[in-house]
Amino acid sequence: MILEILLSILLIFICIIIDFHEWPSLRTQRMIKKIRGPPEVLFFGHSPSIAVVKFEDMLNFFGRLCKEYGPVFKLWSLGIPLIILNEPEDIETLLSSVQYIRKGVDYDAFLDWLNEGLLVSTGAKWQYRRKLLTPAFHFRILEHCVPVFNRSGSLLSIELLKHEGKVIEVEPFVSKCTLDIICEAAMGFSLSNLPDRGEKYTKATKKMNNLVIRRILSPWLSREWFFRLSPTGREQARTLKILHSFTDLVIKERQEAFRKRKEAKEDINDEKEEKNHPRSFLDCLLELSDKDPGSLTQQGIREEVDTFMFEGHDTTSAAITAALFLLGHHTDIQERVFEELDDIFGNSDRVATMDDLHNLNYLERVVKETLRMYPSVPTMTRRLQSDLYLPHRKCVIPATANVIMFPYWLHRHHKYFPEPEVFNPDRFLPDEIIKRHPFAYLPFSGGPRNCIGQKFAMMEMKIILSCILRKIKVESITEIKEVKLIPAVILRPQTPFRLKIIRRS
Repeated sequence: MILEILLSILLIFICIIIDFHEWPSLRTQRMIKKIRGPPEVLFFGHSPSIAVVKFEDMLNFFGRLCKEYGPVFKLWSLGIPLIILNEPEDIETLLSSVQYIRKGVDYDAFLDWLNEGLLVSTGAKWQYRRKLLTPAFHFRILEHCVPVFNRSGSLLSIELLKHEGKVIEVEPFVSKCTLDIICEAAMGFSLSNLPDRGEKYTKATKKMNNLVIRRILSPWLSREWFFRLSPTGREQARTLKILHSFTDLVIKERQEAFRKRKEAKEDINDEKEEKNHPRSFLDCLLELSDKDPGSLTQQGIREEVDTFMFEGHDTTSAAITAALFLLGHHTDIQERVFEELDDIFGNSDRVATMDDLHNLNYLERVVKETLRMYPSVPTMTRRLQSDLYLPHRKCVIPATANVIMFPYWLHRHHKYFPEPEVFNPDRFLPDEIIKRHPFAYLPFSGGPRNCIGQKFAMMEMKIILSCILRKIKVESITEIKEVKLIPAVILRPQTPFRLKIIRRS
């Protein structure tokens, strides 16, 4: 009786898996067999060995496989062929081609949240949107963001100094700051208009990240009708209501301001108007929609605002927090940052300028080395719609395969980064960079689908860190050996970093 029940459950599970995914063709299976990988279980492939790995151990699990099976290896998971790449030459072949821009199956879990925004869209829609949105990150528009970065960074340092001499979890403070920035600099919306200053949105973002991961790791939730009825689906619906209500509010307020400015602009010089009222990213979207409603609908605006609200504050928050944590463990490097800041700013309280940004060379290397050790996005995936030939391996990866890349492990490749666990910003001196393969370091991805907002992010991180470190010295209480990283949507420590805040004398 028990055996019959188990066989019935197994049969149902197999039917569910087949229903969830298009089963690989015989051609695909034959081609995948030629690629090496760990031992498989009949029919179930590597699913049993993956299933027993705790989520918090997943990053190290794949790291061990990369070391054992080399630059290209396979895994079968619930009928989906997974190919892992861990050499820059092969990753360049994939990422530099416009043939392979479709994100992996795991990104389907974002669709309810981000719909077909720039992060998730593919094909002609992605190419059109990318071309449409690139001018929104023009140097002239980014320059207008500098005062916002300075103001938010100054407020953050004041908040941190309220905890002088205390040990705190710094990430919530930084997250609030980066949300302020993305709202004001990119959306032209001030959180001071809200009673909770966006706290609900921040919490909902973190919850949604967890729900996305839960769905990715639960194949039975792939079926839409089943997901909607599940506790996870119901919790996601409540969370999405908070997220979408927030972005709707942001868009509505900016649309009203845009309408009023448009009505009053008839006799105003454009150059003077732009100086007095610099355009935000959202303004650019509204202008595009106004000039050609067919190019960007209301739904399209919402998709991109949701995407940039998420990507624009969570990733930079994680990176700034990690930088402070690493500096708190390396007082010699922190002192070098202090010296550079003192050379540029002296004892003045003046704000950072664009010229200052160009001169913050050592701080920039600190940021880059932080992103090497703790890349905000630890994994990247692509779903192949045509065969991928890897010339360096004489290997063909068939269409329908999902290709996974781990910037986290790529950045720890001994060939390109000797002593990879050592925090050394001088790895990013010009003479060192030129020695490395350009695809050995991918904190912002690479090729045509690289991060459209990477210049915005680098400017923001440098100014925020400079504002903090001009007034504050940090001492890390959490030991590096105690850190366990979770490969969620955004790389995070399982236990938040704890730092001591010390006023600089």
